[in-house]
Amino acid sequence: MLSFLRFTFTLLITAGIGFSAHASQKLEKLPSALPTSAGAQTQYADVPFESFAVEVTQETGEEGDGTENTVKVYAEISRGQPGKKTFVLLNGLIYDIRRWNALSQALINEGHTVIRYAYSPQPESLRLNEEKNLAFLTKGLTLKNLSDEVEAVLKALNIEERIQLVGLSFGSTVAAEYASQYPDRIDSLIFLSPLIVPLDHYDPRGRGLRLWLNSVRFWENIPCDFFGIANPFLCSSRDYWFDSFYNFFYENYLIGRVQNVPEDIDTALFKKSVFHLVRAARDFDLRSYAPGLTNVSMFVAENDDFPLRVDQERTWNEIKADQRRSYVLFKDVTHALPDEAPAKTAELLSAISSKAPEWQNGKKIEVPTQP
Repeated sequence: MLSFLRFTFTLLITAGIGFSAHASQKLEKLPSALPTSAGAQTQYADVPFESFAVEVTQETGEEGDGTENTVKVYAEISRGQPGKKTFVLLNGLIYDIRRWNALSQALINEGHTVIRYAYSPQPESLRLNEEKNLAFLTKGLTLKNLSDEVEAVLKALNIEERIQLVGLSFGSTVAAEYASQYPDRIDSLIFLSPLIVPLDHYDPRGRGLRLWLNSVRFWENIPCDFFGIANPFLCSSRDYWFDSFYNFFYENYLIGRVQNVPEDIDTALFKKSVFHLVRAARDFDLRSYAPGLTNVSMFVAENDDFPLRVDQERTWNEIKADQRRSYVLFKDVTHALPDEAPAKTAELLSAISSKAPEWQNGKKIEVPTQP
């Protein structure tokens, strides 16, 4: 049974009105240490990253209404040796970017380039923006918005080679969307403890609420679905009641339960930003992406919740056989592989990127993480 707390954080996940990024980016070099909370700083003494604010120009509206919004996202890069690989690490939902440090250092020691970035609603990026400039607080987010942020970061950092894209937990939603939108950018796609569907699917309370909300969505959209071609006005308020109820129930539920708010970020802003990340993936289902993905590996944690593990394996089987690379089961690990097994995770990421035949045959492998 999923714990109530984990149900809170990954449960929610929806696409709503959003905005799309286009190819206008500016790059601003930042100090090597940025504040993470009152009286604290992120120190990278052992992890040699350069820090940047990437300015992304976005077009607001469901289809893009021509109104531009500019937001800054926080990105870091440690440039490696010529001929080595470029790894892009995508955060979990509530994941301090420093938690990648040990894994990042191991990849850097192998000579690889490592890029980390914080989604626009995450603390490192929130600190770079005035609240009035954060359009997602009123317009919402989609996974495509977040995927476009990744592309903006890569363009701003002049990354032209194919990348090793690594998505952790919630980050797998963005990784899957990015791989679908920009397939020519991908050399290897690696999911770490991936989210398959919102975790409320596994909880009776969340499942019941979702069924009710989906019924609201179905009935309010029937006029548009059947008669919208003849009368476009019927589609002008599509999903209005569905979104209204969803926002009321899920945002209030989440706001009451998110803890560990960074001291230097307004509590209401932080919690609402988490909600919009969660909302961006409400309709996500990795199984629907799986048949179109290429060069895929999946790392799963033995002690993750059983229903999630089952869906992870089912999703692996939905990937085309000739596109499966490595399915790795980490023994005695619960969820966050960069925290619990950073050295072994980095070792296997590097091995998969090398295209060694033993890591490209689609076999399932068990890896002990304790000596």
